[in-house]
Amino acid sequence: KFCHGVGAKCEVLLKYLHSRPIVDARYPNATADQRLGGLLCIRKQVKTVKRKDVACYIFRHDDFEGQELHCVCRWSTVKEEGPSG
Repeated sequence: KFCHGVGAKCEVLLKYLHSRPIVDARYPNATADQRLGGLLCIRKQVKTVKRKDVACYIFRHDDFEGQELHCVCRWSTVKEEGPSG
C-alpha cells in the first residue's frame, strides 16, 4: 500500500472530486464510474463537508491549470508515492 503525502500521484472518482462547478465544466458528460488520474497531492487539510469537519486531500492537475481540487481522504487512491524525505 502506498502512502499519501506531498508529491504523490493519485486517482479519484470524478463524482467525489470538488469544486463541482470546475469539474463539471471540464467534464460535462462524466459517468458515475469515471476516474481522473494524475492528480498531484499538494497537502492535507480539514474542510467542512455536510456540516462536518473532515480531512481532505488538496490536488493539482494539468487539466485544471491554476486551480486546486479536493476530495475526502477516503476516496483517494495513490498510484505512485512522492519523494520520500
